[in-house]
Amino acid sequence: VGALGIFLITALCGGRIAAAFQPNYMFRPIDGRVVVTTRTGEVIGEEQVKQLASEYGAEDYVRYDVVFDGNSAFYTPYSYGLSYYPCEYAYGETYGDNIIGRYPTAANEVFLYLNIYYQEYFGENELTQKSITLNDMQFTVTGLKYFYDNNLNNKVIFTKEGFHVATAAYFFQNDISINVDVTDKKGEREDAHFNFSYGKLIPSFGVEEGKIYIENSDYQNQIKNDPDAAWQTTARISSTYYSYGNYGSTKDYNWGKTFTNEFFTDKAPSLEYNNNYYYRDCLVYISPSLLTQMMEEIFDPYYSQFSLFFQNDAAAHAAAERLQEAGYIAVPSDTTYELGEWTAIEAILQSLIMLAVWFLVILFLAFFLNLCSRRTLEAFKGDMAIMRSMGIPVKVIKIAMYVRMLFALIPAYLFVILAAIFIYVNPTFNALFTYLYAWQYALMFVGLLILTVRITHKQIHQLFGQSVKKSLKGGSAV
Repeated sequence: VGALGIFLITALCGGRIAAAFQPNYMFRPIDGRVVVTTRTGEVIGEEQVKQLASEYGAEDYVRYDVVFDGNSAFYTPYSYGLSYYPCEYAYGETYGDNIIGRYPTAANEVFLYLNIYYQEYFGENELTQKSITLNDMQFTVTGLKYFYDNNLNNKVIFTKEGFHVATAAYFFQNDISINVDVTDKKGEREDAHFNFSYGKLIPSFGVEEGKIYIENSDYQNQIKNDPDAAWQTTARISSTYYSYGNYGSTKDYNWGKTFTNEFFTDKAPSLEYNNNYYYRDCLVYISPSLLTQMMEEIFDPYYSQFSLFFQNDAAAHAAAERLQEAGYIAVPSDTTYELGEWTAIEAILQSLIMLAVWFLVILFLAFFLNLCSRRTLEAFKGDMAIMRSMGIPVKVIKIAMYVRMLFALIPAYLFVILAAIFIYVNPTFNALFTYLYAWQYALMFVGLLILTVRITHKQIHQLFGQSVKKSLKGGSAV
């Protein structure tokens, strides 16, 4: 009972106790990553970034690195609707050969690194979920790997090309307004004008290269009723896009793009399932290459931050120092910052409160277990009195009681270990309990030790709180 109680309270409070001592990273720490920008805010283009990567010995670079530090989620169709999964973006990462499926090789393919409790949805030994939707874009799942530490985030692993496309899709997540003008090239019909104020821009690998497809019944009827009219379409798409400034500031900027007839295709993209956009005025499916061109056209003039990737963090720190000397702002992604004074005090107080709660629960468990064992102790009072009457020193008896109770810890410790292993390997229970680290198990064992010493101390006080004569005569001695 004590072991179970301490296990539960440690699982509940353990993470919060350590919260004040957790590092606060400026960026999502990725081994070997350095975030770079200029001190003047001058924009460095793709070719310059590539040259810097070569000059400073970087193994890779990412020109638009916003998604590394953002939060996102993908979803899948499920029996009762859609299931959402928070995730991080990555590319090029591998997890050995012990995986389900294979690693991605094409832009529309992804590999999933998921918590073990998603095994029910994605399969134990083979893939049962073949696709995901991320920022309105469908990707084919080629493989996956499960992990057990549910303090970590899921990851979606792309190819480098797929990562670039996913980044563009990340920027264009907002609703769009569309003004569409349809003209009869022969001049025999009046122009048709459509204004869709609540539309959606959807990147799709199913759209013809460099094209867009407008899904709206009125528009489609207009151009299909008389195919010989050779309709000329001009669409003006306006919205806001997500902008990532230096060191985490965010803004929304208005943008607009005009598409003329050469950008349109009559071939609708094939989708595995409906994206629940039936309530939209209009859907504009856009090919990935066209979407990335739009991103580069918009962001190239002012996006001044980029990331370089080195072999490891040690190489990243060495390169960051050289970049700083050369006049750049270069920050390794494992760089931490200090909280504000009041925020730090608040975090420490929360940790102390959680530690106090943890300790009070142990004292309560000791009190409760001592009450439960009070009747059992009555059977030992006579034995203790006999030993005392035989001249056995009280000190020896007390030490023997502590040793006996410490031996009783062995099954309690075994219970904790077996419970931890069971939760670890069982996907369902893994979702219910916070993953505990070595220091938290050490805290748990210390708690069991405190509980045992406390109970033993109380028992000794009860057993030796009266004289030998009184104990032997059932309390009738005067």
